[in-house]
Amino acid sequence: MTRPTLLRAAVLLAFAGPGMAGAEQLLTVDATAPAPDPRTGTIKLGTATAPGGHTLGINNQYLTRDGKPWLPVMGEFHYTRSPAASWDAELAKMKSAGIDIVASYIIWNHHEAAEGKFDWSGNRDLRRFVQLARKHGLDVVVRVGPWSHAEVRYGGFPDWVVDAMPTRGNDPTYLRYVERYYREIGRQLDGLLYKQGGPVIGAQIENEYNLAGPGRGAEHIRTLKGLAVKAGIDVPYYTVTGWDQTLYPSGEVTPVFGGYPDEPWATSTKELPPKETYAFRFDTRVSGDLGAQTRASQQGTAETDIDKTPFLGAEYGAGLPAMYRRRTLVSSDDIAAMLPVQLGSGVNLMGYYMFHGGRNPVGGTTLEESTKSGGYNDVPAINYDFNAPLGPDGQQRAVLASLRPFHWFLHDFGARLAPMTVRKPDVVPKDPADLDTPRWSVRSRGEAAFLFYDGHIRQYPTPAREQVRFAVKLPGGTVTLPRRPVDLPAGAYFAWPVNFDLGDERGQRLTYATAQPLARLDGGTWVFAAQDGIPVEFAFGAKARGCVQATRAHVDEGAKAVVVDGIQPGLDAAFTVRCPGAKPLTVLVLSQAQARQAAIGTFQGQRRLVLSDAQAYFD
Repeated sequence: MTRPTLLRAAVLLAFAGPGMAGAEQLLTVDATAPAPDPRTGTIKLGTATAPGGHTLGINNQYLTRDGKPWLPVMGEFHYTRSPAASWDAELAKMKSAGIDIVASYIIWNHHEAAEGKFDWSGNRDLRRFVQLARKHGLDVVVRVGPWSHAEVRYGGFPDWVVDAMPTRGNDPTYLRYVERYYREIGRQLDGLLYKQGGPVIGAQIENEYNLAGPGRGAEHIRTLKGLAVKAGIDVPYYTVTGWDQTLYPSGEVTPVFGGYPDEPWATSTKELPPKETYAFRFDTRVSGDLGAQTRASQQGTAETDIDKTPFLGAEYGAGLPAMYRRRTLVSSDDIAAMLPVQLGSGVNLMGYYMFHGGRNPVGGTTLEESTKSGGYNDVPAINYDFNAPLGPDGQQRAVLASLRPFHWFLHDFGARLAPMTVRKPDVVPKDPADLDTPRWSVRSRGEAAFLFYDGHIRQYPTPAREQVRFAVKLPGGTVTLPRRPVDLPAGAYFAWPVNFDLGDERGQRLTYATAQPLARLDGGTWVFAAQDGIPVEFAFGAKARGCVQATRAHVDEGAKAVVVDGIQPGLDAAFTVRCPGAKPLTVLVLSQAQARQAAIGTFQGQRRLVLSDAQAYFD
C-alpha cells in the first residue's frame, strides 16, 4: 500500500461512523431540563405516623420515610406455602439478601376452607409470621385480596363462595362475606400495624382488577378499601396492581407494576419475541402481558394517573413458575438484567414475585390453579417453586449473587436515586425487538446522575459495543465518560455514578466512575463493584489534586481533573483521598465475582461486609 493510501485510510478511520470498526460511539443524553418538584396530596394515606413520631409518606414521584426519599426492595413470600418452623431462618435470609419489605398474599381458601371456620394456626399463623418479620427488621405488605390469583384454585376464593354467589363486584352477599374475612385479618394484625409500632405498612386491595360495569371498576375497589379500613386494616399505603388496564378510584390507592422475563401463561410453546422487560421505558409503565385472567373493556386508571403516582414495582419476576403448556428456565442474568432497566425507567420500589418459593397446602382438594376448575393455567398441584432466589426448602440459589449488588446499591444510595428524573437518550431502540441500538438511560437531578446500561436480553444475544463513551449533558456542563473509549462486553449491565457525593465536607464530588456503587461502610470506606471486561476509572475535579494516594492504581493529575485508573479490583484499598479540611476516605473496588459473594449486615454491633464462597446470611 502506498503512503497516500495509508494516510487516506487513517483519515477515514478517524471520522468513521458508529457502524465502522474502531470508531468511537459517543452515546449522548440531554439532562439539562430541571427535574420537576414532587407534589404531595395526590394520594390518600392511612395512618402514617408511628409511636415515637416516625412517619411514612408518598408523593407523585417516590415514597418517603421520616420525610426523606425512600427506595426499598420488596420480596414476595407466602407464609401458607412454607413450614412455620422455617419462617425465622427464611426471613433472615431475605433480610440478608437486601430485602426491606416482605409481601404476602393472604389466601382466602387457605384460611376459610369451610364457611365460618377460620384457621390461623401452624403454617397459617399470619400473626406469628408478621412478628418474625418485625424481629428481622422487615416491613410487611399484606395482599388481602379477596381475589389473589397466585396460581391458586379459584384465585383464592373458597369453593363455597364460588358456588353460592357472584364475586369481584358489589354483590351484597359477597361483600358480607368479604367484610367478615377482612375482619378476621384485622384481628390477626391488631397490634402489628405501623401506627401501633408494628411492621405492617401496606395492604393491596384485590389483584389484576380491570372489570367494568355496575358495581365494578373503581366503585368496587373503593368499597373494598372501605371494608378493609372498617375491619381495622389501617395502614399508610393502599395499593392495587396496575397492569392490564386496571380500574381503581384515583387518589384512594396507588398502582404497582411488574414485568417478567418470559410468559409461562402464554399459549405459545416457542421462543417469544424480545420482552419489553428489557426495554427502557420513557412513556409508559405497564410491561406487556402479565397474565391477568380477565380482559379490560376501557382504558385503565394507571395510564391516566401517571403524573399523580410514583412508579412502584411489586411483581418483577425473580423467577418463573412451571405451567404445563410452557415450562421456562431462566438464568441469573435473565433476572438481574431487569434491574438497571427498571431503575433506569423510573421504578422507585423494586418489588419481586416470587422471592421465596413454596408448596401448596392440601385440604379437601388440591389448591392449585387448573383449567378443570375454570382457571386459565395448569400448574403443579403441590410445587410452587417459581425458580425463586430462595427455594421452597430455603435453598439460596445462584441468582441471589447477581441481585444483591443492586440491593446494596439501593439500600445506601436509593435516597439519592428516588428524586431523580428519567432522561431519554438522543438515540433509543425503535422497539423492544431492536437489538442493534444500545439500551441505556440516565436519571438525574441537578448535577448528580446515575447512568444505567443493559446489554442482556433473554434468549437474544446482543453484540459487544466497541469504543463507547457516554456524554451526559447537565446544567453545569457535559460529563463525558470514560476518558478514553472502552469496549462494553456482550451481556454487560450496570449502574454508574455521575457527580457522586462522597461525603467530602468541602463539597468535592466524584465526577464519574466506571464501576457501580455498592455500599458505604463505617469508617469512611466506599465500596464499588467492577464489571468484567470494563476498565475501572474514577475521575475527580481539580480540588482533588494532591489528595489522592494509590499504591495499586495510577493517578493522573491534570489541570482540570484527577483521574485514577489502572485499578486491579480486589480486597486491598484501590486508593485513598486525603484532602486538607476533610475526613479521609478509602475506596475499595471489588471484582464482579467478589461483589456477587458479598453480604452486608449487622454483626457484633457493626455494619459489616462479608465475602463468602457460600451463600451466607446473617443470624
